[in-house]
Amino acid sequence: MNDGPSSFAARKPPLRDLSTSAVHRVARFYAAPEATIHGHRAKIDGPRMLIKVNGKPAQVLGRRRNGVWRVDRNPPFDENAEVVIFVDLGWAPPGFYIAPARETSDAIRARLAEFKARHGGQRPRNPDSNLSEIKLKDSKWRDHWNAFS
Repeated sequence: MNDGPSSFAARKPPLRDLSTSAVHRVARFYAAPEATIHGHRAKIDGPRMLIKVNGKPAQVLGRRRNGVWRVDRNPPFDENAEVVIFVDLGWAPPGFYIAPARETSDAIRARLAEFKARHGGQRPRNPDSNLSEIKLKDSKWRDHWNAFS
């Protein structure tokens, strides 16, 4: 059996049929084994988007195609998460971005505040929305598994 990238792509779940919440749960089952490949102890633990890596709680967020990441919560991450693992399921094999939860959360809040300031202090279309975008253009988080060391 060929275990190369094309074989992985053939076995990849049909993500387009899943809810956003289900995509995050699928991402969790990619993140835990990937962490072990990089020499860490990992286990699925806690609520539906958390794992523990070397005892550190990490929130896992997935996306099905390329673009920006979106969170629709305030605060954006679980209060116990020390690290956020973003899993890009739009590629075969998936891409992993590992970032400090507090630093990422602060960046999201600052970006949202700047956006609101440009629009009179509130979101122009949906003032009550908590939806925020996260852009991971900075490749320093790509495969940053030493965040768990």
